[in-house]
Amino acid sequence: SQNCILPGLIKMARTTIAEVEFLAEMADIEITPNFKAGKLFFIQGAVGPFNVQMPVRVPLWLAVALKKRMKCSIRPPPWLSKEFLAAKKEEEKAAGSDRFTEMPECYQEIAMILFENAKDNIPDVAEVQTLLKDIQDIRDFKMHKGLGGLKDSAAFGMRHMSSMELAVVKAFFEESMNMFFKLTEALEKSREAI
Repeated sequence: SQNCILPGLIKMARTTIAEVEFLAEMADIEITPNFKAGKLFFIQGAVGPFNVQMPVRVPLWLAVALKKRMKCSIRPPPWLSKEFLAAKKEEEKAAGSDRFTEMPECYQEIAMILFENAKDNIPDVAEVQTLLKDIQDIRDFKMHKGLGGLKDSAAFGMRHMSSMELAVVKAFFEESMNMFFKLTEALEKSREAI
């Protein structure tokens, strides 16, 4: 069910930030090739065929590799537009400080990769970057507020958090628990010494 976040949390329990970034590179994205070739076969499946100026969907990692070799242009996903992000920013603000709005899967990682490798293919790239940063700032504030509120409550709503945001929270909890265990161990040793 869409309301149950447990499967996502179980999946994230073993996922690090680096793994989230790696998995984002598997996302399909549309390119417009400037070459002709048959299908290419990879472990995750076949892609192609490639025809000049005929859009085709490929994994993001392949799109970046082809772009670096000047073999294609990358078509940014529809959500990486100033119109979509401006509306999403307002939705995120209107949702309140205790709720996250739904965002596309791996949106942060995909955007970062495209900003680094295909800026010239993103219309209004400066505005898009600013809007994405604004959305992330709003979401970061919500995340910090939720984590800060854990001292008063054992609950923290994580519905609609991205994989990267969940990985950051996971890292925070791991570090907090490690510190807790170290402090507990030090306290026990000091009690034994008395």
